[in-house]
This record gives sequence, C-alpha cells and structure tokens, in this order.
Amino acid sequence: MALRPHRPVSLVAETIDALQREVTSGNWAVGARIPTETELVEQLGVGRGTVREAVRALTYSGMLEVRRGYGTFVRSDTETSDALQRRLLQSDHHEVFEVRRALEVEGAILAAQRRTDDDLTVIEEALRRRTAAARKVDIEEFIAADIAFHQAVVRASHNRVLTQLYSDFEPKLSADLKRQCAASPEGTLPDVDHHSIVEAIRARDTERAAQAALRYLTEAEPSDPEETGVRERVARLRSERTP
Repeated sequence: MALRPHRPVSLVAETIDALQREVTSGNWAVGARIPTETELVEQLGVGRGTVREAVRALTYSGMLEVRRGYGTFVRSDTETSDALQRRLLQSDHHEVFEVRRALEVEGAILAAQRRTDDDLTVIEEALRRRTAAARKVDIEEFIAADIAFHQAVVRASHNRVLTQLYSDFEPKLSADLKRQCAASPEGTLPDVDHHSIVEAIRARDTERAAQAALRYLTEAEPSDPEETGVRERVARLRSERTP
C-alpha cells in the first residue's frame, strides 16, 4: 500500500474546529456572545493572529457574526441557515415582515415572562446605544444597535428554536433597515418607539409587551387599520394563553 505524506493540520484549522465544537455542542448558544480574542488566546494557547483568522473564517461561513462595539456572536449552528438566509434575502419584503412580526411578538411575550436581570441589562444597553446613534444620525451604529436590541429581546425568551429562526433573519433585517435609513429625510433616522417594550418586559407584563411589539412593528411597516386591529386582538389572546 502506498504511503501518503503526512500533512499536519494548521493551527488555524485546529482553532476553527475548536470554535465549531463549542457552537455545535451547545456550549455557545445561537445569539450568545463568544469569549473575547484575549480570552480565546488564553483558552486555546494560540496566537492572536490564529484566533483572528479562525473567527474571520467562521464569520465568512455564517456561523459567527462580528458586531462593531459589541463583540462576536453566534449566528448559526446549522448549515441550513445559510440557505434560509439566502432565501429570505430574495423573498418579498412584506412576506418576510409578516413572519418577523409573528416571531417578535411571540419573543416579546416570552421575554416578559422569562427574562433575567442580565437579559434586561443587555436589552437596555442595546436600546441606549440605538437611541444615541439615532441622535447622532450614525447609520452604521444605528443598524447594529437596532439588530442587537431585537436579538436581545428574542434571546430573553430563552427559546432556542425561536432564537435560531430570528438569527437567520438578521441579514434581511439589516438590508431592509439600511434601505429605510437611506429613504429617511436628511438628518433623521427611522427611530420608532422601542422604550414601551422595554418597560413592559421590565414589568413582566406579557400583554403590554405583545402590544408594544406589535405597535412598533406597525409603525415601522404601516398596514391596513382593520388588519392591525385583528393582530392586536390576536396578540392579546396569545399573551393570555402563554403559560
């Protein structure tokens, strides 16, 4: 039998494998922030350049996401997410928004029930940064903070399936928000009220959380008043029936 030359696995490849295992094993959940570069260097015993290359590779593949000013987060733990994200980017905006509405209202209801103090801190910090970015008309920071806010609310539901599904929507949400910012009058950004949902989640009021989520989504994407009334009644029923 012919012998094949041994090809040592590079440190970058080994580091990528190590990071992937943390994600696929569930140690790093979808939506969670991974350790900092310095922490990874210490934990893995490799150089900063190696960690940086591994994170860059997993970011390119869609498993991780780097958010300026926030850190690096787990975007996906499955290969099917890339296909879904591509499909969403090609889908009709209004159809995607209808699904987003369902996910965010349910996420708000569950967040009001299940949020921890740490969850609330993350939500409030994202809202603070979002508000500051809107005042400065910093589009890039505004989009990053807005996505971080909505993800934090959904993550506070402590429902892994819901968190994964919402994470797959991020590229589409980011692209849509970028278009909304570009279409806003000069010197302004599409800054609809997000404080009401934070207050409801803080108070653990599921009905108020559902109504607040539906309200800001309706402001962001106006629809027929009759449809809005039906959605409000459905949101109220869902908040009452959630165990």
